[in-house]
Amino acid sequence: MNKRIIAAITAFLTAAAPITALADDINVTVDGKTLEFDVPAQIVEDRTVVPMRAIFEALGASVEWDGETKTVTSVKDDTEIKMTIGENVIYVNGTPIALDVAPMISEDRTLVPARAVAESFGADVDWDQDTRTVIIKSVVETVKNTAVELFKEAIKKTGKYSEDDGIYKIEFDSIVLALVSKHFNSVTIGYDTTDESVFIDSSGAVRDAYDFDLTFSVASDGTPGIKAEFTESGTGKSSVLEGMYKDGKLVITDSSLTDGLYDQAINFIEDARKTISALLSLSNLDVSAEDLGFGI
Repeated sequence: MNKRIIAAITAFLTAAAPITALADDINVTVDGKTLEFDVPAQIVEDRTVVPMRAIFEALGASVEWDGETKTVTSVKDDTEIKMTIGENVIYVNGTPIALDVAPMISEDRTLVPARAVAESFGADVDWDQDTRTVIIKSVVETVKNTAVELFKEAIKKTGKYSEDDGIYKIEFDSIVLALVSKHFNSVTIGYDTTDESVFIDSSGAVRDAYDFDLTFSVASDGTPGIKAEFTESGTGKSSVLEGMYKDGKLVITDSSLTDGLYDQAINFIEDARKTISALLSLSNLDVSAEDLGFGI
């Protein structure tokens, strides 16, 4: 076979094959957590494909593989999806939806299109060009972020704006507080336009031995956190506890409280969360503490 024929065949095969590149420098995150793959993600026809088990498990979905039909089946809640190796279609609860790139096998691993899988389960998918990251936000994360945005808008409509510090504030009167709280002297809900965060501040007394100031906040990146400061009555000595909420559960990140006060603090923080939930349900803000990520 002469060189021109070989060159022509090579050119034809190159044109016919899908354009594939390893994507070692591409990250995939689900709700802020970077996924780890035993086989590198790949770029195929401008779409990111990833190992199926990693993406399905990160989204909280089951995954089954039928070796005879080369079909992937995954279920989460009331959604079932099916894909077959080499076929440019995904079935979502039996409804066929066209795929830009078909599932494939690479290094004995089944790779599936990340965006199609995530969106089939109701997740949001974005691309960050600067960090070369596929950003997937699950339904829970999306609902929380939507709740925060609605919360901001509601506070802006209802609250009183301070030009000095750029904060919208809603303060509950003592009559309302008396209905829902046995601890708080005041509660303020606010939106800080400077750092785009929302917060709920409260103050009260713990068995008359301490005054405490407690702040629940959701940062601009969507992270819900808490800061509690306990000041000893009479001496003015202060202790601080800080934490963040992950999957609705409080995780303490720093504390200078004594063991006895720490146990009390956790109990009062939970009481505070319940009080805030009650206040929000009485308000016109149309959001709950759970929506914002504070507890389940």
